[in-house]
Amino acid sequence: MKVYARHHRFATRRAEAGMSLLEVLVALGIGLVLIAGVTQLFIGSNQAFLARDQLARMQENIRFISERLQRDIRMAGYQGCAPSVNDLLDSTDAAYTGQPYVFDGTPVMGWEYAGSAIGNALILDDLGASEAANWTNGVTPALPFTLPAGGILPGSDVLMVKRSARHDVAVTDVTNGGTPNIQMTAAEPAIAENMTVVLVDNNCRVADKFQRTNDNDEDSIERAAGAAPGNATPLANWSNALVGSVSSPATLPVSVYTLESELYYIRNNPDDIPSLYSVRLGPSGGATQELITGVENMQVLYGISTGAPDDVVNNYVPANAVTDFDDVLAVRVAFLMRSTELANTENTLVTYVLAGTNVTRMDVAVAGNEGDRFLRLSSTITVGLRNQLR
Repeated sequence: MKVYARHHRFATRRAEAGMSLLEVLVALGIGLVLIAGVTQLFIGSNQAFLARDQLARMQENIRFISERLQRDIRMAGYQGCAPSVNDLLDSTDAAYTGQPYVFDGTPVMGWEYAGSAIGNALILDDLGASEAANWTNGVTPALPFTLPAGGILPGSDVLMVKRSARHDVAVTDVTNGGTPNIQMTAAEPAIAENMTVVLVDNNCRVADKFQRTNDNDEDSIERAAGAAPGNATPLANWSNALVGSVSSPATLPVSVYTLESELYYIRNNPDDIPSLYSVRLGPSGGATQELITGVENMQVLYGISTGAPDDVVNNYVPANAVTDFDDVLAVRVAFLMRSTELANTENTLVTYVLAGTNVTRMDVAVAGNEGDRFLRLSSTITVGLRNQLR
């Protein structure tokens, strides 16, 4: 019995001795390997998720841009359903052709950035300051208006689309007299003073284009002289099919449109991310609006006909090769989208072809530049102008 007891106490002491130092080190090593593997798996999964998320956002933004511009460009030049518009504006005033708003009815207009023509190599980091003289077309020597707030990002083209917007107003009286005017059942603040207005017969027979000369808080729209370019004097009568008077709640069979010019351009947003912006141009001006974040560059070409038949596009040219924008039948717009976060696993330096222009984003101040870790996608849309094609 004594021998058994001594052996039992010895075995118990050995069992309570624990792990040796070597065993602890081996266990720690295995644990560190496992933790490193899990960490690497997490980092890789997180990077893959970020890349997929950024790609999805860019694809969604491309869809939005495409739908927005296709709608606006397709309807460029629309001034109501009448086959022709009776122009009551003062076409002799310098502002009629001196301002690229809506007075002359040109459906689209654009400006090409110097050095971004077809075949040119454009490095987005080496473009200098944003100056109006850097953008030209074949009609005006430079941007004929003050740069929008925040400027325009050098390297991208500028596109202006002219279209009409129908206003839901009820007209009860269209009279001539001393100051021809349109009487409505209520004021329409969206039709500001000096805006270009088109009054259209709902039977699509005639339409009159003029400039509003009274305040937008009044329930009438007056056509007096003055303003810029103003209305032609002596003040002509309305087209006969538009004149009439009824008692409310009855309304005259006419519709009221305003002509608008929307400028599309690229600039950095407050977070210093290149983005697509728009601004409403006109005598009353308009606020800038950020449409899409992460649009790094925009190149625009204009489809024209260089021979018979004259309603078929057979050449796409930059804005500085267009001498008459009334001849434009289609517009081709190419975008370079950029992720808002560093979603790539390594630096990449890629040249993208946007409407024939070779666009590269690189930091020229860094020797041996290898680009950056932003993801990029390019996209191109081509849209015909309904009111130009026959």
